Amino acid sequence: MSYEERRSVVCHELIHDEQGAVPLWMEPREEGTVRHVASRRLIDLESLARVLQWTSFPAEAAAELGVDMPRCRHA
Repeated sequence: MSYEERRSVVCHELIHDEQGAVPLWMEPREEGTVRHVASRRLIDLESLARVLQWTSFPAEAAAELGVDMPRCRHA
């Protein structure tokens, strides 16, 4: 895993730990919530705005923001 992937996965898993266990039927919804929260924690709005001023390529934006592609898509 790249640094960005490791950083993103650790944040994602820490949020799962903070939120605690959920019933099996809620797991898909919980996963979406955790993705969203992880993106918000890893990417601040000012940095996102700055990056989007000069690139429209998600991979380039993700690299600049120090996150993996899934986190960048959910920002």
